[in-house]
Amino acid sequence: MAKVTVNGITMHYQTKGVGEDVVLVHGLTSSLAFWHHTKVLVTLSNDYRTTAYDLRGHGYSTMTPTSPRSWTTWASRRPAS
Repeated sequence: MAKVTVNGITMHYQTKGVGEDVVLVHGLTSSLAFWHHTKVLVTLSNDYRTTAYDLRGHGYSTMTPTSPRSWTTWASRRPAS
């Protein structure tokens, strides 16, 4: 289970494969496990370097009570490759 801490938030992510980058972002109330269950992560990793991560407050990623909750902020703080 790979994790990185960004601005005090622990982000859980998984990277598989080699090639051009593809980033998978799950929907609300889900987690990166969605990409495992649907086999999307495994399928894409055959041709691409595929990264899936848990949004803040989802799966194994954390969220602080003072964390900004806008989509713009969440997108700007995704784990760096």
